[in-house]
Amino acid sequence: MAKNYKIEKSKTTGWWVWTCKDGSGGGSSTSKKEAKAQGKANCPSGEIILTPPKYDADFTDGQLNSFSVANLDNLIQTFSPTEIDEEMFAFFFGLNCEPYLDYDEEERLITIFKIWGVYLKGGTTKPDLKSLYNLTEIEFQKLIIKERLYRC
Repeated sequence: MAKNYKIEKSKTTGWWVWTCKDGSGGGSSTSKKEAKAQGKANCPSGEIILTPPKYDADFTDGQLNSFSVANLDNLIQTFSPTEIDEEMFAFFFGLNCEPYLDYDEEERLITIFKIWGVYLKGGTTKPDLKSLYNLTEIEFQKLIIKERLYRC
């Protein structure tokens, strides 16, 4: 992961100066190690941490029948496997240990948007989704890529 700050030694004071690459802050310290720690602690990383909401699911013989979840407006929505299949259900809620990168990028974003209750403009291709929802490539990728916080 790239650093979100830079460190330089001041020619006038001899102190180590750190600045956030996005311009949101900066400071100085007498040691390079301390300046690095301050930069790391005070500059935003650009990471997005999304915690899935709680859900109620109905299974029969291990097969998903439906699940209900609150959207971003706190309204309960119910989905069947024909609307959001089991693989995408497991992807969104982090229930499986299978590599999700094999799943279609567009389907991952559509699943997220459906559950959030914001899939109102449609779109099925990556260019359409980016255009309709005003997403850059970086924003698109941040939404669909999940980092595992635990080991399977």
